[in-house]
Amino acid sequence: MEFDDYKADLYEAWHLRILRVCWFFTAVVFITELAMFFVFVNSKTSPIIPGTYIVFRVVLPTLINIIISIIVSFICLDNRMQIPKKNWASCIALTLISSNISLFHYFFPAVILLPCVSIFISAIFADKKIINVTALFVGIFSSVAIFLWARENSSLELILLIANCAVYFIIIICCYLLSLFIMKSQQQQVNFIYDAYLKQQELIEEMNIEPMTRLYNKTAFESCMKLYIQKFHNKEFTPHLVLIDIDHFKTVNDVYGHNAGDVVLVRLAELIRGKMKGSRRAFRFGGDEMVLLFGPESLEQIKSIVEELRTDFKNTQYDFRPKEPITLSIGIAAYYKGLNEKSWFELADSTMYKSKTNGRDSVYIA
Repeated sequence: MEFDDYKADLYEAWHLRILRVCWFFTAVVFITELAMFFVFVNSKTSPIIPGTYIVFRVVLPTLINIIISIIVSFICLDNRMQIPKKNWASCIALTLISSNISLFHYFFPAVILLPCVSIFISAIFADKKIINVTALFVGIFSSVAIFLWARENSSLELILLIANCAVYFIIIICCYLLSLFIMKSQQQQVNFIYDAYLKQQELIEEMNIEPMTRLYNKTAFESCMKLYIQKFHNKEFTPHLVLIDIDHFKTVNDVYGHNAGDVVLVRLAELIRGKMKGSRRAFRFGGDEMVLLFGPESLEQIKSIVEELRTDFKNTQYDFRPKEPITLSIGIAAYYKGLNEKSWFELADSTMYKSKTNGRDSVYIA
């Protein structure tokens, strides 16, 4: 997994969490204001005008919150949308909803500071631009809410009004500064976790590598077979298994020694590694048998690659055997519904033996 993929998965989870918070805020504020409306209506000393209250304290703020939540839902749930855009959308949406609540419900002083939540949330994405813009929006909307609150409480002494306003702004500034520290901490944690993940993957990778040929081993092959079969059932592609056997390899070992046999194996592995890129996988199954697994490539592409491999290997000259070429027998088998790992391998194996029994140095397709 690449670092960007790792962060994308992490951020996608946060997009969904923020989306839930947006809808939660919308629902809670609507229910709370509706409950308060009925309390006020049934109160003999209620100062509210029912129609005005319903419009400006219940319907209008709820409608705005719903529209914002719907828009951010479409953005965050759209798989085509890039992750950075989703980061911006989720943070701005939460800022707008929390600011909307503070503007319409400023008569509760504590609610004026609700937008500060979005400043902390923006630190999760470790993007200073998002934090700065979020803090700017919070500052603007909170200033308006503070002004409205001060106007409603003009009967207070001037010094108390100034003190309250100053406290609000100090808290907002402190939230911004603290979010910058959180951002740095978040970056360090993400980097630490990913570094640990990479080291773990390196160890797993090393365990799955055959030392001499640097191809994957039999254990890795069995796991990869299951994965490719699953991809077939998910309708991603039709995988192909290629089984390669070195012709008369035992003779090479017996006549020229095992060191010579190792040279032949290493040469074949070098050629294989040069051709197995992307989703293609190469394995040393055992002895002189190599296995290749292909994913989305067509049979024509696979046959071309394998034929090129067979020719290049045949044209290789060895110091211990300069005049006689060493050849390959190769079998190709596509996976189809009804096969399991064992039967798929046996199909490729029997196809490879057709090459063996028909003169060797050839490629057969099941």
